[in-house]
Amino acid sequence: MKSTFRYIGLLLCGVVICSWAYAQSPTGEYRIRKIVIDAGHGGKDPGVVGKRLKEKNVVLAIALQLGKLLKEQHPEVEIVYTRDKDVFIPLDERSAIANRCNADLFISIHANGVRNKRNVSARGSETYIMGLHRSADNMEVAQRENSVISYERDYETKYEGFDPHSPESYIIFSLMQNTYFDQSLAFAGMVQEQLPLSPIKKSRGVQQAGFVVLWQTTMPSVLIEIGFLSNPAEEALLASAETRNDIAKRIATAFSIYKARYEQHGTAADPSPATPPPATPASSVTPAPPPEETPATTTPQKTPIYYSIQIFATGTPRNVNDSEYASLKDMRGIYDGLFYKYIVEKHKTYDAAFSSCLKLRRQYPDAFVVRVQGDKILPRK
Repeated sequence: MKSTFRYIGLLLCGVVICSWAYAQSPTGEYRIRKIVIDAGHGGKDPGVVGKRLKEKNVVLAIALQLGKLLKEQHPEVEIVYTRDKDVFIPLDERSAIANRCNADLFISIHANGVRNKRNVSARGSETYIMGLHRSADNMEVAQRENSVISYERDYETKYEGFDPHSPESYIIFSLMQNTYFDQSLAFAGMVQEQLPLSPIKKSRGVQQAGFVVLWQTTMPSVLIEIGFLSNPAEEALLASAETRNDIAKRIATAFSIYKARYEQHGTAADPSPATPPPATPASSVTPAPPPEETPATTTPQKTPIYYSIQIFATGTPRNVNDSEYASLKDMRGIYDGLFYKYIVEKHKTYDAAFSSCLKLRRQYPDAFVVRVQGDKILPRK
């Protein structure tokens, strides 16, 4: 593990350097110019094997169709594939391809499966971002996808002692602070809002887990599980070219939304949108009351800071008056120019907010405490 920690240290230095360069451009503007599309598995690694289909073939078809659609819709964007045919590409080489070409977004496409062959009812799509797995299911998915490294020669040396089957090895991910967490989360949320419009209708949401292929990238990155080949019904759907093309179309739509919103910022380092945010339904995001006029003879009072709990973020607004949120207190959405962050409750101290957050995590596993001032979520300390 010592060699692993040395490797992490070098990687963190690289991420800091690359993130600084990523925010700087000759014109001072931020534009998404290059995307790497990664079709999981390939060659001697079939991935999940269903009764009729192999993951490596299904995801390659979707990846190629996605690239075609993106090129048609955004001709100014360069599309790079980690593989465009049935060949085996090591995990570290997939992320290295993205890093070498200075990609602005990394999209890895996979199909899901379960180890217990009797559990064929698992279904739906989910999108992962780099992070700590908070459930046994997430850990199982990460272990399955990371086990690909066992196909590589001398993988024990190559990955500095990382063992994809050992829970202890995953402690290294607790040391990582993902520089592109917010961007990855935003895009992942947009993908998961689009995929249920495809024949794979169930959404399992946005998840976090420790994937080697995401761990080594130095740009916003997601891993999309488009459905379960272990589920006969979903395998039958994924056998259809129409379904695969529709999934590619939904991911392309999510990208178009992400690109349009993110490029409103003007620069990667400037979080304020260059143009006003799109109009949203009045019932979806609670508007801030108009500021009261301050008499010229009085000194304006500084808006107080309080603590709330962010329960999720999405690319499209939600109706805070929906019955599913009835048990939540003071729920409102804050649009930051990129996506909608939904917060609940107001606490005077961090400790009080954190105590409540622990309870909310039973329903919202990714909930965390945020500092709020007026209509802004303040940067993390």
